[in-house]
Amino acid sequence: DADATTTTTNNNDDDDDDANPSQYSYGYLILWGSIALAGILLLAMVAVGVRCVVRRRHQQSLRWLVNAGHPRSQWLERLRQTRARDDARDARLNASVVSASLCSSPALPAPVRYGVPVVILGNIALFLSGHLNLGATVHIVLQFAGDTLRVDDFFTFSIARSTLDIWKAGGKELAILVLIVSGIWPYTKQILTLLLWMVPATRWSVASRGSALLWIDRLTKWSTVDIFVICICIAAFRVTVSSPVRALGFPENSSSSSGGGGGSFYSVDLMVVPMWGLYANAIAQIVSQLSSHFIIHCHRRIVNKATETDNAINNNNNNNNTDIL
Repeated sequence: DADATTTTTNNNDDDDDDANPSQYSYGYLILWGSIALAGILLLAMVAVGVRCVVRRRHQQSLRWLVNAGHPRSQWLERLRQTRARDDARDARLNASVVSASLCSSPALPAPVRYGVPVVILGNIALFLSGHLNLGATVHIVLQFAGDTLRVDDFFTFSIARSTLDIWKAGGKELAILVLIVSGIWPYTKQILTLLLWMVPATRWSVASRGSALLWIDRLTKWSTVDIFVICICIAAFRVTVSSPVRALGFPENSSSSSGGGGGSFYSVDLMVVPMWGLYANAIAQIVSQLSSHFIIHCHRRIVNKATETDNAINNNNNNNNTDIL
């Protein structure tokens, strides 16, 4: 009896493990995807830190060469002065009211300043709708001797379910890549863009903001790969199988083919029909691309406006100094 009880308990544990395999697989998939994303962010932070250290050491080397009387000290001094002027100009741009932040800059109209965050939040909701709803479904139409049998929703899949199926099939590297590129990165991109739109230039400099927007725009294009792959699969998996009529001895316009089989005794038609999930994801990707270009345009417009204002102030100061002299 004790052995039977132990066997029953073990069987129940095995049944519980078999009943929820997707939960464990989904948990491992999220874990590895988060680790990979954290590694990418860590590498980016290290790269930025190394760049800052190299720039600071370079400036120290220039000052040391100038003070040591290097033969090319005059050229180095002019280079240092040019960089100092650029740094001073960047500091004035960061402190300018015009380039305070994209959300509060008077260089942009109010509908643009407050409409872009609404578009970004709506795009996040659109991504969620596309990832959680069905992306496509498989319909089968079977015709046999004039009778038609239609099987709708024979197989349905979404981006989340497809990623989990790839993980279960052993393609862990591909599943992690799809999770990062198509699952995690779109939301990360939207949140980063919203932060860049809201954060003032005193906390995130104008030059760094422009570089970040350009890098985000470049990396956004990787998220469209899954859309093209799904569209290609929809066209490639369109399968039609028909019987050889003449080989079976039936005439092409026989009564057995009156059911729409196109002159065939039997036919099998397999169709992949796109659903709302695919359309929502595609629309969200298009909106994400267009919003990236529009935000970069707004950033450049603000920078140009602030530069013109700064140049006008400098010219007025120079004219006043000339009049005094």
